[in-house]
Amino acid sequence: MKKVLIGIMALSMAAFAVNPGGGDGTKSETVSIPVKVIAEIITAPTGLTITDEAGTVLDELVLDHGRIVKGNVTGDSSVYKIFKVQRFDGTNTPAVIGAGTLAVSLDGTTTTLAKNGDASSKSQLTSTLSLRGGQSYEESTDASATEHVSRVFSTIAKTELLNDKLETGIHHNSRERTLTVVYTPN
Repeated sequence: MKKVLIGIMALSMAAFAVNPGGGDGTKSETVSIPVKVIAEIITAPTGLTITDEAGTVLDELVLDHGRIVKGNVTGDSSVYKIFKVQRFDGTNTPAVIGAGTLAVSLDGTTTTLAKNGDASSKSQLTSTLSLRGGQSYEESTDASATEHVSRVFSTIAKTELLNDKLETGIHHNSRERTLTVVYTPN
């Protein structure tokens, strides 16, 4: 479903010419972009759940570096996404996680972003992924804890972004990495 949405977004950008006006400011000009609104209705979750900072249940975590102007990079591109680990009991209110240990990990520290997600593309970037303290960490939770808050970081080095072989277009990873949280009670 998400890949279809990304494809639709790419086609929309091409079809509706999402780009700056190109004028020099001496004449009137107009620029426009489409406005997209999406809502997904789900049932209330149960059990350990990963949410965003607002408490919305996630089915994937997207680290978006945004639009980077080709050849106009002055440093590394770094972004992060806050996530929460919460327990739900079928209601919209988080329940107590419980006293124990959360083991948080990524299944890898790098991922390759290729143009249109095509692994055979010659236009590729490498993103370095990390959590606080590296690829994994453990956190103790007390008996009253209802959430654990953390971040996933992504960095694309300046040298990657200045590569002459980069083509314009959307680059994303064809092999997704996985964020895993394991709760072990005391």
